[in-house]
Amino acid sequence: AARAAILNAPATITDATWHEPHDYARYRYLVNLPGETSGSYSRNLNHLWATGAVVLLWNAKIVEFYYPALAVAESVGVVDRASAADLLDALNADAAARARLAEGALGIDRDFVCPECLHAYPRPRRNR
Repeated sequence: AARAAILNAPATITDATWHEPHDYARYRYLVNLPGETSGSYSRNLNHLWATGAVVLLWNAKIVEFYYPALAVAESVGVVDRASAADLLDALNADAAARARLAEGALGIDRDFVCPECLHAYPRPRRNR
């Protein structure tokens, strides 16, 4: 029923306002949801790590190459429909946990998804 409602009236869920990536740094929390509006899921996520915000990933079966380095409650929060409000309440009440997650997210940017890091990531050579 929800899918049909969205397909029949997409304007009810779309936002015509465009937000530049640097605007994201104004927020305390950034949630990366599955799917895309342009580019790709990972392209959106890659720039969130550098914002200084707490990065929350939706609990989905999507895996990026650096996910083994993520540590829940150290570099990232994981949420879903049932847990998002409780985790946000807990983080709002715990400045140290918020700071730890924000610093951890910056570490993911620094060590895994910075431009130099992505360039250095092993990839197969093409036969010429």
